[in-house]
Amino acid sequence: MREVTIERATSVAGKMLLVLALEAVEQALRSRLLEEIARSVVGHGGRRTEGEEVELRCARMPDDAGMETLRAALAAALGRAPQLTVREDDALVAGIVVRIGDRVLDASIAGQLEVLRERARALLNEEAHG
Repeated sequence: MREVTIERATSVAGKMLLVLALEAVEQALRSRLLEEIARSVVGHGGRRTEGEEVELRCARMPDDAGMETLRAALAAALGRAPQLTVREDDALVAGIVVRIGDRVLDASIAGQLEVLRERARALLNEEAHG
């Protein structure tokens, strides 16, 4: 019963976000992704990234300016122009997921809802056992 409740509640929360402010949600997720790229890729232990393909999965394809911003951020972080593979994935609901080699940066509603589900499960487990 708890699992069903968590699943339904997070699903409703995601749908409400999109109905209320799709563009604002997309912009917030893009901004978060750009911050994550700068923080996570640059600080990845000095590991070389040459030859690693960069995959972008987007709920909606960014416009030309948005794509150029992503390319520039990735190029700055990687120290080279990224070789991008870009595809749409409506399962993300909103936002973008970037994969660079074995690293994944998830700035999507689907990813955020999964984090919310896991936190809710953990809290309920603590309550049941505490």
